[in-house]
Amino acid sequence: MTGGQIPYERIWGLKEWFFGKLEGHDESLNPSFPYGDQFKQYGGEGEKEFQDRFVNTVTELMKHAEDNTTTLIVAHGAACGQFAKKWQDYSLVPHKPGIGNCAIFKYSYDGVVFMCEEIVKHDFSHLDPELSKSVYITAKGGR
Repeated sequence: MTGGQIPYERIWGLKEWFFGKLEGHDESLNPSFPYGDQFKQYGGEGEKEFQDRFVNTVTELMKHAEDNTTTLIVAHGAACGQFAKKWQDYSLVPHKPGIGNCAIFKYSYDGVVFMCEEIVKHDFSHLDPELSKSVYITAKGGR
């Protein structure tokens, strides 16, 4: 995947929300939002269970990361959303629900708390006019 240029590891705890019997099927089968524990009836994960798994995995990764290094974690939108939800009280930037393709959330970590410093939502409107424009939100108030 990285052509041998960057160390790469798949980590189970970073997987998307497990939907049980709905896994791999069309999203139109999903229960109404917010999901909460609705996937449990299909053998999937509840919201808190999913959030805890993802947050605990990221926290463990960062505990073992070298100081002052950048760590890239790639995940699906629901995982990013649950992580943002967990740490929203410490965020330096506003975040509204809805995470588009290739969105970037930049966090700092002090050993206890993750603080969102920047969110980048890309502009893919040249590919599809229905897609929204890029929005760059930073702690410095930029846009």
